[in-house]
Amino acid sequence: PYYFSSTLIRLKNLLRPMLFLCIPFSKQARLPLVSIECLTKNLVLSTTKPVGESMTRCYFFFSQKQFNVGDLIKLFLSEFGVNAKVIPLPKFNSFKNLTKALGIPNELYDFMFMNNRYDFSCREMDFPNWCDEKIDYVGITKKIILSTPVKEKSHA
Repeated sequence: PYYFSSTLIRLKNLLRPMLFLCIPFSKQARLPLVSIECLTKNLVLSTTKPVGESMTRCYFFFSQKQFNVGDLIKLFLSEFGVNAKVIPLPKFNSFKNLTKALGIPNELYDFMFMNNRYDFSCREMDFPNWCDEKIDYVGITKKIILSTPVKEKSHA
């Protein structure tokens, strides 16, 4: 999300007067984000209270409630005072060149179209007191913007 927020910081004055924005993403796409608070609590929990002696298990450290990419884009735009209607575009590899020109790496472009499903059954079984995110989309969006690296903010 920092790539996206840093790009919006750079382009916010250009985007504010626009009535609509065509952005390549899928309406079904979800981002697996996790706050540093939940991540650290769960890393400590999973390493200090292992379930078995020789058991190998896999745990996803992000919330089961993943962020909808379209909603996240709209929240970012709203935080910057951009009221444009967001129109999703289909995935075309030629868009990667455009997103790269805006400072968004190709890896993020692929996330704009992912709708992955994750199995949390091991985690639920082994750690019933797992710290799960309290989803506050607006708050998380503000945290991402505020923690965007300073060098990126200087371009605003």
